[in-house]
Amino acid sequence: MKSHGQLEKVSLIVKISTMLTIFGKRFDKLKVRVLVATVMVIAGSGFMLFDSVLVAKQRINESVERDLVSHSQSTLVSLVEAFNLVDYTVKRGRQEWLETGNLRPHGEFIQDFPNFKELIVQVAVIGADGYLEDSSITDTPTKVYLGDREHFKVHQNSKRDAVFISKPLIGKVSGVKSIQVTRPIFKGGGEFAGVIVASLNPYYLSQVTFDSIATAGLVASLVGEDGYVRVASRGADEESIQSQLKDYEFNASIAPERNKGPYLWRRSAVAGLDISLFVGYPVEKIGDRLFYVTWANGLAFFVMMFLIVWYTTGIFRLISTRTNLLLELEESNVKANSANAMKSKFVAGISHELRTPLNGILGFAELVEMSGSLDEAKKYGKVIRGSADHLHQLVNALLDLAKIEAGQMSLVYTESKTWELFDSVVSLHRYEAEKKGLLLSLNIAQEAPKLITTDRIKLMQVMNNLINNAVKFTENGAIFVNVNAGPTHWEISVVDTGVGISPQQMSGIFDRFNNIKLENINTSEKQGAGLGMALCKELIELMNGTIKLQSEVNVGTSVKIELPRGVDENKV
Repeated sequence: MKSHGQLEKVSLIVKISTMLTIFGKRFDKLKVRVLVATVMVIAGSGFMLFDSVLVAKQRINESVERDLVSHSQSTLVSLVEAFNLVDYTVKRGRQEWLETGNLRPHGEFIQDFPNFKELIVQVAVIGADGYLEDSSITDTPTKVYLGDREHFKVHQNSKRDAVFISKPLIGKVSGVKSIQVTRPIFKGGGEFAGVIVASLNPYYLSQVTFDSIATAGLVASLVGEDGYVRVASRGADEESIQSQLKDYEFNASIAPERNKGPYLWRRSAVAGLDISLFVGYPVEKIGDRLFYVTWANGLAFFVMMFLIVWYTTGIFRLISTRTNLLLELEESNVKANSANAMKSKFVAGISHELRTPLNGILGFAELVEMSGSLDEAKKYGKVIRGSADHLHQLVNALLDLAKIEAGQMSLVYTESKTWELFDSVVSLHRYEAEKKGLLLSLNIAQEAPKLITTDRIKLMQVMNNLINNAVKFTENGAIFVNVNAGPTHWEISVVDTGVGISPQQMSGIFDRFNNIKLENINTSEKQGAGLGMALCKELIELMNGTIKLQSEVNVGTSVKIELPRGVDENKV
């Protein structure tokens, strides 16, 4: 991803800055060296801002193109379906008129396509002399002259049996605005006998074919080879569209100048018809998206500048007051090597674990900004939420381990119902287990006490971690949570039929940042930070208990916990 490349740029800039700072310590004018490093960081950050804006613009353009292609394809399917039904009606009406000399009533025509029954207003026949011969909406049609209509003239002197789609006009018979879909009528021997006409409701046609486009904030128009708009989507300005497309070359394969007018257009020819579908993306909408991305990047840049200036000021103060301390630190470097090695391992581990969910949050947040629909934004929002939860769990684990090391973790013993405590934590994982087809069973021995005296929160934290691991690394089979009690200790176990781990891997199972590599599963999706088992051990030992793990590859894993009992002799 591009964000990973930007992180590498930041890392390179920080390394250069650090090298210059260390180099400057060997000179009297150390502050000048720090200032030079700071200027380089600011310059690098400015370059990153400019680069990120260019990348965002490219991604927005790609998103717009995807939207245009997607909406064009889905709309073409609806248009072709609608016009195929209309053409079927025209051909059938022509055949029946040639055979019987009459058209069926309108109700019988539309019953063949109930989903489009409002699409066709009328089916009519114009005779060879240009006068109305028959109509599906009246048994005794008035002799109306229609020989001056374009949809009659186009067939009068042509021998082609082709479909023609007229401009919108007010019907002389129906009295409503309609689009005429026509075919010629030929008698035996090829003699011209008139024209069969299906009058379409343009508003209904727009509704059934262009509604999804209008809902997405785009516009669409059905345009003939003469450049005139036949149908436009809801809310579209037909005159504006007509003006923008007036110089379009309809035998060309590309749209007009994409940077002219209020819309960016994509043209798609409707197969078998002399019309084209134009889908337009508002230029103003593209500008708004680019503005928000630029604004967000600019804000991030200024925040970064503030932090850099604040940090540089602190360095100047530190240099002024602790020059002698630096010399003492250099002399004690040998003593600090061991601590530095441990610190480096910790920083390497935690930086990787923190960066993974942060990359997810930042990357998908950017995609949310560029998303073209609510469903797409929801999908990215779900990924952001998952990354944030992962980050929250990691930070909580680190804080708990730090508290335990510092001796600041206290225990709060309360009395809880045994079944309620363990059932509440098992229920948290039942959905994920059932989703994978696993059996998750809680078994509490009959002789186990009805009440348990323990630190409820910490015990639930340990159980939650163990059951989560069992569900995560078990592909089929079952997971058993067993609770029993001896005279002096509680005996708790979590047993699964998962992938298991080898004896070599078990040796460091309770070490921090010990990410076990499992070859028979996709660890890129399931591997954690390597802190869970370490925290479980620390918490159990804090409660004066013990935790042990037994495992066999491809057989399963069993984790057993022993905790001292309190005074609770009531039995289940």
